[in-house]
Order: sequence, then C-alpha cells, then structure tokens
Amino acid sequence: MSRTNNHKEWYEVALEAHRQNQERRAQHEVEQEAEQQAAQSTLDLIRAALASATKRPGSPIPLNGARVLRAALAGGSGTIYSAQP
Repeated sequence: MSRTNNHKEWYEVALEAHRQNQERRAQHEVEQEAEQQAAQSTLDLIRAALASATKRPGSPIPLNGARVLRAALAGGSGTIYSAQP
C-alpha cells in the first residue's frame, strides 16, 4: 500500500511540475509577443513621423531634444566630442 501512495505522490509532483512549466512557457510567450509588438509600434511611429515630415517640404522632423542632446554630449563616434583629442 505504501508503494502505491509513493507512486501517487510522485505522479502528482510530476503533474504539478509539468503544469508550472506550461504556465512559465505561456508567460514567456506573452512577454515575447508584447516586446515584439512594442518594438514594432515604435518602428511604426518613427516611420510615420518620417513619412509625414517628408511629405511637407521644409517641415522639421520631430525629435526629442533632450534625448538628442544627451546622446550628443555622451561622446563616442559620430558625436561632437569624437573629433577632439
């Protein structure tokens, strides 16, 4: 009888581990889809901004000034500090 109980306990533990694994996989898939969707929507926003700016000649491309300034001042190749020794 104790052998049957041990088998049932082992089986329940295995089922629970399998269920938890499926939950983790499902959560991971949801997170991956959300990240992919966010990246895609960011790309779409950039494309739309560039497309609307190029349709109206003379109109500036909308930029986040603070981020552009931080990136320029951060240094590295292609920035205002890259030409300085």
